[in-house]
Amino acid sequence: MSVVENSVAPVWEAYQSRDAASWTAEEVDAAVKECGPSSAAWLAELLPNVIAKCAHKDQRQRNQASQAAAAIMVALDDFPAACMVVLDTLIKAVDVSSKPFVQVCGCQCFTHLAEKHPQNFAWCLRRALPA
Repeated sequence: MSVVENSVAPVWEAYQSRDAASWTAEEVDAAVKECGPSSAAWLAELLPNVIAKCAHKDQRQRNQASQAAAAIMVALDDFPAACMVVLDTLIKAVDVSSKPFVQVCGCQCFTHLAEKHPQNFAWCLRRALPA
């Protein structure tokens, strides 16, 4: 096991051992600080469950999920390729069949990507928007 895998293992095990949607923005930030750049891959896997939690009936949990999604997007800032990784998740989030709060969260994530990685995001839009 490499040094990077060894440092990520405890956080990854914690992720696997509980509901991914229950992560808070503070926990995402702490995981990124603990694992560094190697956290990007599993944070992208966490995003669909976190965004789905935005449909919860309880406003506090919706806000928690929205803040956690924003924290994940900030954690992915150093990775321009993140646009392609999270694109399918965000497309599903803004679909008309999604609940309104899920759509809002998806739009906020799209906006974040467009601001941080405009060239990569423009390239991804060709895939996102049907011709």
